[in-house]
Amino acid sequence: MKTFILTVAASVISIASGCASVSPQKLQQLEKTIQETDSGVFGQYMQQIYQANIHLEQAKTNFQAAADEQNEFLNDSVEYTRIGQQHADAALAARLKAEETYLMMQEPILADIELQKARLKPIQIFMAKRMELISEIDEEGESLRLEGVVFPDNSAVLSPASMAYLSEIASRLQELPMELRLEVAGYTSNTGDDAYNLRLSQERAVSVRDYLVSKGLAAGRLSAKGYGKANPQADNNTPLGRALNRRVEIHVTK
Repeated sequence: MKTFILTVAASVISIASGCASVSPQKLQQLEKTIQETDSGVFGQYMQQIYQANIHLEQAKTNFQAAADEQNEFLNDSVEYTRIGQQHADAALAARLKAEETYLMMQEPILADIELQKARLKPIQIFMAKRMELISEIDEEGESLRLEGVVFPDNSAVLSPASMAYLSEIASRLQELPMELRLEVAGYTSNTGDDAYNLRLSQERAVSVRDYLVSKGLAAGRLSAKGYGKANPQADNNTPLGRALNRRVEIHVTK
């Protein structure tokens, strides 16, 4: 660019020199003007190139910074994914271990349940046969021992097991003819004071009657009476005999 301007300037000076009307002073002034013009144009041109280079370097710097930030983000994402996978694997391993431990603990429990079922089987058969006898007590003077009714010592409070048993008894008693009148009879062993045993046997009989009534049996056909130590069915001199004498029965009164 500068070479082109100088060439044009030299041509102008040569032409001017050929003209007799142009003085040497004007020629010098013209050359100076051309040089100043050339200097200004070239300077602007170089300034633009300089600014362009600055912008280019800034663009390169910004691009590299963006690339570095993106790489850092990707690296962080990969690391977080790896840590998350480790936690997931640890949680799965813990769950599998817990399930294995649970199954190991269940084995003896299940075995014990099966053992208890085997032990209860004869009792269930016996109780079922006793239930069948209820339908056969249809004459005055007949009675049935309520095998499933058991009270704690010195108490007339029914246990949950006794209530479950009496619920079945109530449904069977409702199948008997309505004209039959029934009595719940309570008995004790000979241990303790006679008056106390009589009162305790009465309270137990009332507990059983009230529960049967709550299960739908008509209160008008069901009475309760305590007999204390009367009418023992076994030897009161032995623990087993006394346990057998502590009982509740259903009597057909008429």
